[in-house]
Amino acid sequence: MPCIRNLSEQTFTPELFIYGIQEGMIRELYELFLLIRKETGMQAKRILASGNGFRKNPILQKICKEMFLADLKLSPFLEEAACGAAIAARIAP
Repeated sequence: MPCIRNLSEQTFTPELFIYGIQEGMIRELYELFLLIRKETGMQAKRILASGNGFRKNPILQKICKEMFLADLKLSPFLEEAACGAAIAARIAP
């Protein structure tokens, strides 16, 4: 179960707190990936990330690259949700 631990006057800073939250987010994805890899044998050569959370946050990108040990590529599209909705509307019957 995820938790916040090892807090002290030295470690309870906004920077470290936010970094820990971001690391926890990526760890959740990584643990799901480990389950998939266990069942399929698939390896991650690269990770495709989308959304402004990744696009505008180089620290989140770095955490992801380091945890997955894979190259991180950002989606070529801006506003991915709107782009996906437009594509879906175009191909819908």
